Amino acid sequence: MESKYYTPEIDEFHYGFEYESLTNNKWIKKISLLEGPLSRAEPWSAHKDNFRVKCLDRKDIEDLGFKHIGALWFEDVELDCRIRKWKGLEIDIYVQWSRFDGTDSLAFRGSIKNKSELKKLLKQLNIT
Repeated sequence: MESKYYTPEIDEFHYGFEYESLTNNKWIKKISLLEGPLSRAEPWSAHKDNFRVKCLDRKDIEDLGFKHIGALWFEDVELDCRIRKWKGLEIDIYVQWSRFDGTDSLAFRGSIKNKSELKKLLKQLNIT
């Protein structure tokens, strides 16, 4: 079974990045308001095990406004964009989706590790 979490790299942190931090033996959800969780003077390697990020899952895609329509397919409310989550972290994003004639345009195919990454990509693709 794949882990639901992974240890992020320092360069993944950006404004709005969702992660969890280990505080008093409890994982606390946080959203980064800076580019990183530590000051530049602190070495990341000494602290990285105190941070984790939830891997992208069905709930994350739904939280971004997509409706699950079966077999790991999701579509937005306007019905012009579909996401297909493949095995692991692989996804396809189709734009200009049409239910009637089956035409579509593959806008992205690749690996998305977490909700923050998907949110950023959707913004870049002008979907959200």
